[in-house]
Amino acid sequence: QQLVLPALSQGRIVILDRYFYSTIAYQGTRAGGDPAAVRRTMESLFPAPDLVLWLDLPPDLALRRITAHRGEVPNEFERHEGLEQARAVFQSLAGGHFRRIDASLDAAAMSAAVWETVLQPIQAKLPSQYARLTG
Repeated sequence: QQLVLPALSQGRIVILDRYFYSTIAYQGTRAGGDPAAVRRTMESLFPAPDLVLWLDLPPDLALRRITAHRGEVPNEFERHEGLEQARAVFQSLAGGHFRRIDASLDAAAMSAAVWETVLQPIQAKLPSQYARLTG
């Protein structure tokens, strides 16, 4: 309410690294939760985004990366079964303003895919500023 809504009302672009979809995917599947009910609640409380980037990664690869890069045991949200459930929720949300990015790509290819996906709606909303971003 203090940052996002005022920025949106001023016509600014707001970029978040997570949004309520993570809550749906992770908390909505825990202890017999109902992801659809969590989604309805979240959508009634928060504005709908224009674009959601879903970095899709198979759980096996995610767990290997967690172990290799952090050198620690995955936390309670990073267990194989939980990651499978969360991925299934994201798959059910796909479409509309969701764009799937293959997170199994190397960093450069994934970055290029993200950049290309993000620039499209920016170009549509801010054509004159877009020229400065790319040229």
